[in-house]
Parts: sequence; C-alpha cells; structure tokens
Amino acid sequence: MKHSGHLLAMALVLAPGFALASDFQLTMNSYGPVKIGMTADEAYTNLRSLAQVKEPNVSAGCDYYYPMAGLSFMLDNKRIVRIETSSNGKRSTYYTRIVSP
Repeated sequence: MKHSGHLLAMALVLAPGFALASDFQLTMNSYGPVKIGMTADEAYTNLRSLAQVKEPNVSAGCDYYYPMAGLSFMLDNKRIVRIETSSNGKRSTYYTRIVSP
C-alpha cells in the first residue's frame, strides 16, 4: 500500500500540466488563446504549452488545421478564418472574413 502511494505521488508530480480543451472558452473571435486572424503556426505556438496538439501542416489557399480531437480551424492563406469545435456530436462554429487592405 505504501508503495502504491509513492507511485501515485510520483505520477502527479511528473504529469504534464496541460489544460483540458473544455477549459478553453469559445467566443466569436477566439478559442482560448487562439484568435481569428492568427496563422496556423501562431495557433500552434499558443496551444502547445497548454495542451497536446498536432503541428500544423497546411498549404496556402483554403485548408484546415486539426490541432486536437474536437477542434479545427479553417484557414485562408494560412490565417484562421473559422473556428469549429465538436463534442458528443454537437458542433459550434464561429467564423469571420479577414479582408486584406
């Protein structure tokens, strides 16, 4: 019993301090630290210290970046124009159009 208590304490100390995706707030302009208008690389940089996310592999034009299950970003020329979240079959979507001057 004493041995398992030490293992539990060790696991808690060594466990990474990642936030849960459910801890992020979805608004019309952002999802947690990611804002519409950011590049996929900026989104990755902002998310990777908070959650386990996949690195973006996107092309110019229209593409999607899927950093983690239940989260996707629609990109236009590598900039986020739409944020989609899904959980238990329900989907929430916010998007805007980024216009160049």
